[in-house]
Amino acid sequence: MVKIEAFAVEQWMDSYETTAKYNTAETCCASISVDDLHALSDDKESDPFAQFQSTKLTYGTIRGSNQLRNILANLYSQLFSVPASLGAEVSLWKSNEARGWQLEIEEPKGIIRPNTKLIIINNPQNPTGAVIPRSTLEQLVDIAREKSIIIHSDEVYRPLFHNISPADPRFPPTLLSMGYEHTVVTGSVSKAYSLAGLRVGWIASRDSSIIESLANARD
Repeated sequence: MVKIEAFAVEQWMDSYETTAKYNTAETCCASISVDDLHALSDDKESDPFAQFQSTKLTYGTIRGSNQLRNILANLYSQLFSVPASLGAEVSLWKSNEARGWQLEIEEPKGIIRPNTKLIIINNPQNPTGAVIPRSTLEQLVDIAREKSIIIHSDEVYRPLFHNISPADPRFPPTLLSMGYEHTVVTGSVSKAYSLAGLRVGWIASRDSSIIESLANARD
């Protein structure tokens, strides 16, 4: 069996997060109820439970329902330990406090190898909340495009960007919209939308071969 390094922060939170009176270590917004979610809906007259009462509890569609996938398309784990556990050689592109946790775009040029297959980022970053601005993303896309490297952008905390407005020219778009085909974006409703109990997440890419490979791996 593959041995994955223990995720100490997650284990610590699992021990204390449900019993603490005040949880200052939480990385999510406060969870909301189904009634709270319905109150945010544009369709406040319908019964939020009516659809579920008539829904058969089958395995469902393997890739998620077309209705859900179409909605997500209109919106647009430890990221290094898992590849390492599968035998990948991992080079770390590190941020540091002295730079306000900002990434230096010159660094990946020095650590990319001739056989580099994937660049992984998360935006906004966890746990610092630092934002990778549009200019850095544009330069990263140029670097990846030159060598046909896939970029995986974990956007599970999007749109929780602090200290920057969507009107700011530095505001980062989703990487999926930046015109590079070999891009994979992951997201979920757990963090930014406080709906962890729904267990809904997604993978989006303009490269159909990537989606097919992921679907085959999931099967």
